[in-house]
Amino acid sequence: MATQLKKHSILLNLSMNILLGIIIATFVMLALVARQVSHEVDEIIETRLVEAARFYQLLPQKVLKQLPADLVLDKDYSLFAKYSLYNIKTQQLVASNQYPAFPFDAAAKIVLDDTTWQTHSEIKNDQKIIVAISLDVRNYLAADVAKDVSPVVIICLLLLGIAMVFGVWRGLAPLRLFSQEVACRPGDDLSAFMMQVPKEIEVLPQALNQLLNRISQFRQREQRFVADAAHELRTPLAGILLSLDVIETTQRQEAKQRGLRNIRLSTERAHRLVEQLLLLARVDSKVITLKENDLAEVVKNKLQDIKRDGGIKIDFSTIDKSDYPVQLDEDLIAVMLRNAIDNSEKYGATTVQVSVNNHCLTIEDNGPGVSEEVLSNLGNRFYRPAGQKVSGSGIGLSLIKEIAALHQAEVNFSSPAGFSITIQFPCAQ
Repeated sequence: MATQLKKHSILLNLSMNILLGIIIATFVMLALVARQVSHEVDEIIETRLVEAARFYQLLPQKVLKQLPADLVLDKDYSLFAKYSLYNIKTQQLVASNQYPAFPFDAAAKIVLDDTTWQTHSEIKNDQKIIVAISLDVRNYLAADVAKDVSPVVIICLLLLGIAMVFGVWRGLAPLRLFSQEVACRPGDDLSAFMMQVPKEIEVLPQALNQLLNRISQFRQREQRFVADAAHELRTPLAGILLSLDVIETTQRQEAKQRGLRNIRLSTERAHRLVEQLLLLARVDSKVITLKENDLAEVVKNKLQDIKRDGGIKIDFSTIDKSDYPVQLDEDLIAVMLRNAIDNSEKYGATTVQVSVNNHCLTIEDNGPGVSEEVLSNLGNRFYRPAGQKVSGSGIGLSLIKEIAALHQAEVNFSSPAGFSITIQFPCAQ
């Protein structure tokens, strides 16, 4: 089942896909920026804590006790530190502005009062000072950075989205121009589209040109078929009308009988002609069913049906049977054989020799043969040699040639003694 494509706008589809890609890329970029900001904040905090610890060590204990509980490390970054001071010998808390105090052996990161702290300690003159800062500051700083960056990112996204939509719209301009040319093309103009288009959509005019070429060929075949049918049917119909006029105007019984015979002959000729024209239409439309089969067996079976109808003597022989089958349409092979045998019988042959050698079918009669000039024109539709007294339409041999072409076979007409038709089929391997 063919895939059903939903109706949609290429511009909208491309814009949405590109915008989605931009949004994903933006989130990835923001995640990387947040990670980098977090790393930078950790370094800033660590640096400030080291500076604060070393600063506290320079102060006397009396001054330390008078310091506020929160030490401002950096106003710009809103870094507020807390501290605890220990006597290193007794591990006694000498002074602290944070209760409960930070443990004497506090790790780099500890949890105190449901808050995660980053700590740094310095030891000097029998004193150990532990300075700590809440890691909530990191989240605060990240939010602060996001607040500053978000408007810029949103504005950039909007500008990029507008530029992207405009770029896609301009990029689709050749497609719009080509669609306008197709829409303005007259219905009877089947010439190829020569408009230059970008490489990405070259397949579109190429496909349309192939379609126009097939339509043109179909129209030509249809026009030729109608013209050929009208031309060939005119003769038997004119004969029927003439015979009817004779029957209506004459009182002679013999003339009436002759007129009725002429009507029958003309009707039979018109009937055969219609059948051949229908076969031509089938061949022109390339309605053919190919199946792997043995050429000799197919020819033998179809000749049996022709022999039962009586008429000319038919001999069949197989010289060298091939191990490989041939792609055949059995009904068209039967048409080919009947037309070849009817042609031989019509032009005076009494015997037809049909032989199959490998993938080659040969049909040869013992008739009078034809000249080199006539041979060069045989197979042309409705061609009949000048001065012919035998009735015919000139379709039989052209049908053989066109049926062979549908089988990708090569046809050769020759006249070594009588008249010979050689058809070389390709193997199906």
